[in-house]
Amino acid sequence: MPFNSKKDKYHTYIKTDKKIMPDITAINKITNELLVDAPDVKYVLNKVYSKYSDYIFVAHNAHNFDAKFVLNYGGVLFDDFSFLDTLELSRFVLPGLRDSGFDYSLSSLCKLFGIVIKDQHTAIGDTIALKSLFAKLMSLLDDPNLASQFVKTGRSIRKKM
Repeated sequence: MPFNSKKDKYHTYIKTDKKIMPDITAINKITNELLVDAPDVKYVLNKVYSKYSDYIFVAHNAHNFDAKFVLNYGGVLFDDFSFLDTLELSRFVLPGLRDSGFDYSLSSLCKLFGIVIKDQHTAIGDTIALKSLFAKLMSLLDDPNLASQFVKTGRSIRKKM
């Protein structure tokens, strides 16, 4: 199933009991008002699992951030979920990148490849940019199967938490 099919997109805010501070709103445009009617994290993660458990979850810094969030709030349900980390993939594909004045952050890699991040630091904006970055990184691999070494299960990530 192609990524851009409407069935394959899911975006929602998540209700939190913490107040969103103005400096955070300035970065990601999320306000307390946007979250008033948002679903809670358990509901969202159950929906994500039911829709995407057969897919590989691709994220930048997935193994150290996204997966830990999902595992913390989603519990053992996500132990068999697969996570591919584009930060690790980019370090493999582009060794020595720091020597050229770039780093391995999502924004730096997108700048390197001319990928515009519209609405940077929002989930949807960063995800759309990551889709382009992931395609570019995959095109630089001699063998696309090499990307499998950057996939970990939730269970293997949980053991290191």
